[in-house]
Amino acid sequence: MTLYASYMTPISVQDLHQEGNEGKRCFFQHFATSWMDSGGDAYDLTNQQVTSVDDCELLCCEHAECQSFTFWRGRTCYLRASSNTPRPNGDSFSGIRLT
Repeated sequence: MTLYASYMTPISVQDLHQEGNEGKRCFFQHFATSWMDSGGDAYDLTNQQVTSVDDCELLCCEHAECQSFTFWRGRTCYLRASSNTPRPNGDSFSGIRLT
């Protein structure tokens, strides 16, 4: 089993309106085994140690400028002010903010 097995299915815009999602503040398109190429260090907002992908996603949701995140297997979460192209890498997981 891979580290990101529970996140292999990305959500779609239709998922935003499914029952049970009323309380969610943010939704993300997920990209398993990828990192988010933000276009340079100028778009990196912050990075910090977290315990899970969910924690990283929550940090992005709580940061007003965050448009994407990357969670690395070493448990470092990078928040980005842009959302460019996901780049393949088996040691990472990324997401682009939809709302």
